[in-house]
Amino acid sequence: MQRDAPVPLLWLHVARADFDIASELNVNEPFALGLRCHHAQQTAEKALKALLLHLGIEPPRTHVIVDLLVLLRDAVAVPPQVESARQLTVYATSTRYPDELVEATPEDQRTAAEMARATLEWASSIIEAGPPAY
Repeated sequence: MQRDAPVPLLWLHVARADFDIASELNVNEPFALGLRCHHAQQTAEKALKALLLHLGIEPPRTHVIVDLLVLLRDAVAVPPQVESARQLTVYATSTRYPDELVEATPEDQRTAAEMARATLEWASSIIEAGPPAY
């Protein structure tokens, strides 16, 4: 992806890269699973920020998914499976420091990846449909 691509598409590109990491299921080490959950959170966060930018809304500098959802609710109907991504916020900063790293189970990681997938697919479908009709 070229850096001169439209900004929402750049955000989606990076969100997809995070999702590639988040969705790998071939590891069972609890800290590694926690890191994959972090990438699931990053996928959802970046996809939602891409959608905000697409809609002409400047996203705040936050890792709190619910803050992004609140802004989006004023512009679009947010489906329940995307609303559930608010649960990913716990993984936003928990991987920054090894002594605070969240351990996760394979089920946690699968659930986080599914929330990330739903959010990414929903945001992508709106952005890739073209400019919003104001």
